[in-house]
Amino acid sequence: MKMRVLWIDDKYHDEHPLLDSAYVNGIEITGYTNVKGGMDYLENNPDQVDALILDAVTYENETDTVPSMKGLYTAYKRVTRFSAKNPIPCFIYSGQKGIIEGEVDHLDIPTFDKKNPPELLFEAIEKAVNNQPENRIRIRYQPAFNVLNQKYLGRKSERYLLDCLLQIEELTFGLNQENEDYLNRLRKTLEALFKCLNNRKVLPDAFVKNDRVSLAYSNKFMSGELIEIDGTVYILKKEAHFPLAIANSINYIIQRTNFGSHHNEPHFDVEEAQRNEAALKEYNISPYLLHSLTFMVMDVLCWCEHYIDRYPDTETNKSLTKSEPVKSLPHIVGPLEQKERTFYVQDCWILPKVITEHELKLGQVITVVKYTENTNKNGFKYFCRILQK
Repeated sequence: MKMRVLWIDDKYHDEHPLLDSAYVNGIEITGYTNVKGGMDYLENNPDQVDALILDAVTYENETDTVPSMKGLYTAYKRVTRFSAKNPIPCFIYSGQKGIIEGEVDHLDIPTFDKKNPPELLFEAIEKAVNNQPENRIRIRYQPAFNVLNQKYLGRKSERYLLDCLLQIEELTFGLNQENEDYLNRLRKTLEALFKCLNNRKVLPDAFVKNDRVSLAYSNKFMSGELIEIDGTVYILKKEAHFPLAIANSINYIIQRTNFGSHHNEPHFDVEEAQRNEAALKEYNISPYLLHSLTFMVMDVLCWCEHYIDRYPDTETNKSLTKSEPVKSLPHIVGPLEQKERTFYVQDCWILPKVITEHELKLGQVITVVKYTENTNKNGFKYFCRILQK
């Protein structure tokens, strides 16, 4: 893991050997000659700094002409206040270690002498950074975090999963805002996956509108289902389909996190949402569910890195989708028939759940008003989308 270190030293420009050595040791240095500039950078970019190196005698402000220890004390106060909940590892690196060591003992900051090999400082930084709670999680679950960066799903998605994993040991039974927020963070991690696929043009723009992802439709499309949106039918080429196991996992996560989503999906059924809310009103979300969903999300993340890498070129990716306007087809009218466990009208296959939902009976004349070509190899030419009694 590359470490990002902020170094405040009025003469850091002159420390070429240390800067070169830092690069070799996997440390990326951002330097400032004064405390105000350095601390302003830290407070504006907290996710870009893993540790802080301070010179004991440096400039407090950019306009200062004489370095002093006042800058050190100012930096210590600011970083302590700013990172109270998640302390940033700090180190003093000075050419006057013997002189100032007694002066800074009360600050409880490790002090290193510039006359000694810088590797001693780097080893201490690496140990302290790796021991941070968030970094311990990143290291422990590295395969899942490999895609939570700007190249893939974006830095925000890393925050969603980190917050879940930091909270995971404190989860309790209960229907409360905290657990709903937990479900939302898992859902947003999935949204980041589909936004990534949309940015690469594997997933068409129709599935992501105004930065909102239609999760259910997107997953069905990626698993090979024909999807109609706003009068256009979309189908993904077979070679780009999600494996069934991954599609099933994502579908399960979507269904179980709906309760915490506040039903933001563009195509969410409002009446169904209200029924679900009523049914779940007294339901206590268990920590077991939240644990299992978290690890299921991470399983999907581990898999998707290689999938995303297969599709680097956006122009080529556009050709993965076939789309065409919905054709106005004649209605299919006839009696409902059954062969073994299969229901149909003429040459149109109807799912059993549709029969149950509409309370249809064999022999009843029904009208199929919308249908598509059947891709299931069960002998029927069409597949029923919408019917009327």
